[in-house]
Amino acid sequence: SANTPADGGTTNTAAIALTFTLSESSSDFAAADIAVTGCNLGSLSGSGSSYAATCTASSSGAVTINVAANGFTDSVGNGNTVATQYDWTYDGTAPTVSSATMSDTTLIEGETATLTIVFSEAVASFASNDDVDCDSGSLAVMTSGNSITWTGTFTPTAETSDTTNTCDIATSYTDTIGNAGAAGATANYIVDGVDPEITSVGFDDTAMITGDTPTLTIVFTEAVAAFASADDVTCATGSLAAMSSSDDITWTGTFTPTANTEDATNICSVATSYTDAYGNGVGEAQDTANYAVETLAPTISSITNSDTTLYKGQTSTLTIVFNEAVAAFAAADVTCGSASVGSLSSGDSITWTGTVTPTANTEDNTNTCDIATTYTDTAGNTGPAGSSANYVVETLSPSASSITMSDTTLIEGETATFTIVFSETVAGFASADDVVCTSGSLAVMAITSGSTWAATFTPTADTTDTSNVCTLATSYTDVAGNAGGAATSANYIVDGVDPEITSVGFDDTAMKSGDTPTLTIVFTEAVASFASDDDVTCASGSLASMSSSDSITWTGTFTPTANTEDSSNICSVATSYTDAYGN
Repeated sequence: SANTPADGGTTNTAAIALTFTLSESSSDFAAADIAVTGCNLGSLSGSGSSYAATCTASSSGAVTINVAANGFTDSVGNGNTVATQYDWTYDGTAPTVSSATMSDTTLIEGETATLTIVFSEAVASFASNDDVDCDSGSLAVMTSGNSITWTGTFTPTAETSDTTNTCDIATSYTDTIGNAGAAGATANYIVDGVDPEITSVGFDDTAMITGDTPTLTIVFTEAVAAFASADDVTCATGSLAAMSSSDDITWTGTFTPTANTEDATNICSVATSYTDAYGNGVGEAQDTANYAVETLAPTISSITNSDTTLYKGQTSTLTIVFNEAVAAFAAADVTCGSASVGSLSSGDSITWTGTVTPTANTEDNTNTCDIATTYTDTAGNTGPAGSSANYVVETLSPSASSITMSDTTLIEGETATFTIVFSETVAGFASADDVVCTSGSLAVMAITSGSTWAATFTPTADTTDTSNVCTLATSYTDVAGNAGGAATSANYIVDGVDPEITSVGFDDTAMKSGDTPTLTIVFTEAVASFASDDDVTCASGSLASMSSSDSITWTGTFTPTANTEDSSNICSVATSYTDAYGN
């Protein structure tokens, strides 16, 4: 057979067709006469001197065929002689890849690696160009000194980044007798020929004021290594805390702007000293967009009042000058003692003016206008507090604390001291102009002490008036010029008229025994200290005590003396009585 190997040869065919040729015919040649090792002998066919059978190898290895002596006979009974042994080797084992390795499994820009393939046996028909396929690169022609171990240089594709790659060995090769090879593959290798770059770099706040701590975020195209913000990032006008990342791609860090600084032109620059996780570098440099640092708080250059002594009816212009333009500044940010501030206005947001109106009826020598910290500059920085110089508020009108007469019931011949006590020292006060007293005249008033003025009041003679007051006009002022308030004294009585008798007489002037006429005295006004026993004398009889319901008309019973005859008699009223006020 064409597949039958030569004696001592090697084949990869398992079933070998065998032909047994005898030197002469035999009728008893049988399979039992054939001894085999390494294969299974099939049924024996044939006759005479030619027989055939197939022996199928059970596994790779040596195969032998032997025919022992005297196993069969010829036609006359002669036994056969020993046949020459026929042997071959069956090789049914496919070649395999014992190992396929890259000398470097992480290849960055500029690097190459040696691919080594070790087969289980020598191979034939192996050409790396046809039988090996490597991802993300090219493999030079592989060579071998023994057809078992083959090597070749692998060059990764430039500007390629791929973390999943293998070199795959196809089944198109064979071993030296033609067994087709098994597929194989290297372990994974990484190709990263791309330098890391910055996708974005920037702040979440580019207008920084006092108290701001914006976040700087740098996003790379891939994970980076050997990146340290202290070394790789430079930021103007501030300090950057150490940046951190959960994936080595997106990095964040807190930036603290420099205090008391005003700088509108600033950037953070990322250097090229970092690499990617595999060592590719130098990295790409990049700058942030511009950011402004405005941490200089506004200050108050001056706070002035155009008038530092405010009287009733006066106002003052409050002027506040800042060192820079301020925003969110209004009258609500200013508090003025003993006064109110009107709307503030400014043409440049630096110099602000407003009207200060003093509180009515107030006297306060210690006042300032105070600016709160609620305003900011145009960037949003909070400004400090400030205060004006002291100013005086004097809007309390002078008044009469008391207006008194030393005697509120003045009779004939009496005078009284009229006293006014003012709430404060007054100016422009003249009693002749500023005080009017009824039923009398007031002498020129003079200061007796502090803010107390006094003068003598002389009632008008022969006058009776029970309703009188002294009235203080508003024409006087205090020393500050505030107009005074009006006032009125308590009521006083003037009675400069003596009481008189309007009539005195009996209701019976011809008295006889048993008569008791009534004596009636009518005065011009009510009298006091009147007692008929003392003040009335009647001849030829006795007068009982007189009485009155109104102290004007008085009556009493007269009893004439018994056993008397006298045609000339009178009752006399003395002058010892007075009116109710003592006249």
